Amino acid sequence: MVAQSDLPYRNLVRSYGTDVCYTQMLHAKNLVRCTTFQNSHIDVYPSTDLVPKKLLLSQYEAMKNLLGDGEYDCNSHLIGNPENYVEKGPVIVQLAGDDPQMMVDAAKIVLERTNHEITAIDVNLGCPQGIAKKGNYGAFLLPDTDLVCKILSALRSSIPSHIGVSAKIRVPEEGEKTLKTQVQRMILEGGIDLLAVHGRTVKENKTLVRKCNWDMIRVAVESAKEVKPEIPVISNGGIEFTSDVQKCLDYTNADAVMSSEALLENPGLFYGAFLSNNDDSDSIFTMDENKLSQAQLFQRQISFTNQYLDYCSQSPPLPGQLGKVGGSFNVMRGHLFKFLYRYLEKHTDLREWMASSNKPYSNNNEKMMLQISDARELVNELCERHSDIEAVSLPSETITQTMEDMYAGPNTSWYRRHRDAISKVHTRNQQQISEDLSIEDKKKLMLLRIQKMKEQRQKREKKENAFI
Repeated sequence: MVAQSDLPYRNLVRSYGTDVCYTQMLHAKNLVRCTTFQNSHIDVYPSTDLVPKKLLLSQYEAMKNLLGDGEYDCNSHLIGNPENYVEKGPVIVQLAGDDPQMMVDAAKIVLERTNHEITAIDVNLGCPQGIAKKGNYGAFLLPDTDLVCKILSALRSSIPSHIGVSAKIRVPEEGEKTLKTQVQRMILEGGIDLLAVHGRTVKENKTLVRKCNWDMIRVAVESAKEVKPEIPVISNGGIEFTSDVQKCLDYTNADAVMSSEALLENPGLFYGAFLSNNDDSDSIFTMDENKLSQAQLFQRQISFTNQYLDYCSQSPPLPGQLGKVGGSFNVMRGHLFKFLYRYLEKHTDLREWMASSNKPYSNNNEKMMLQISDARELVNELCERHSDIEAVSLPSETITQTMEDMYAGPNTSWYRRHRDAISKVHTRNQQQISEDLSIEDKKKLMLLRIQKMKEQRQKREKKENAFI
């Protein structure tokens, strides 16, 4: 996912047991044509001698208060301890494109910049976004199996054998027969060493997201093993809680489980998946969040936020495509919104502050969110506002009595923002948690919706007035 899998974030999820990380999707054409693009996107450093010697402008801007308030000088602001930038485990670099030679050239650039010390080159065949359709890559390239196999085969024949070639796909709308054909051709003709399968179609994303189809993932696993028994197949989709990991493995027979959206909000998602009963199994970082009290849930999310900011202070993320000056902090901002989503939805003034990158977030306040120190201040303010949260001791799954509590319940997470967040709980063949509301709570919910509509209208009016 673009601007999501930065180095500090990879360090964070690795600290909670994630075994293998993917980089963000990188456009092959941009990698080949632009050195600046390479410098602002490739953040994989297997050893200290590959770490850049100087901070980029946006990295400096994000850390300005930590480094001093002087003007940026590319010759004077060194990057700090190079060890903080060294990759801590296996990493797969994901590329996107529809030209076999361009993909090969991009892969060679990546290998040269990483000293051939990455785990694999992955071809993104799962991105469902409109820009992927326009560029003929991601999930929109997958139906052209002939071209897909040419790209995969070109990569496999052009890069060293110890570097894997993998493909990340979505299940086709046409059904099992098409899926089996695609999977087996990518293995037999494309020569892939690893396959990841997302159990949703290209149309099932954002507001149209549906229950992940683990049955189709199981078909993909069986189809792959039929022609190459030793190939690892990764299941992707439908992982909301730690307990879902083993359920998915058991149901699909996949070799591993991948998470994207849930992991972005809960970087410790995998931490408790394979712990024995003697290993910290009752920690707030190992329990399903619908088993946590409101205080525990808040403590967990604040801890993730502070840990991520700690990693950013040691090795600020590259800006990617998010801005030459503010890009590094914009990457951080995206993660902070997800870690704190349910609380920023409640405290809309803090949400506006988090979003303020080019002007103060209110007429009566000059604060902006531009640096790590600003983020620390917001976190402190959020903690101050929740200083009495210990009084709310019920597990999240039982909270229905007030809208205040519902804001931090199991249906208010970032993961559920497109999943009937208030009224439904997404489950697979398990007893659903009752979310029937009292008449009083329904009234409060309606008032909340009205208030949100008013806030949205006021924002639109402000924008319109700004252009008058």
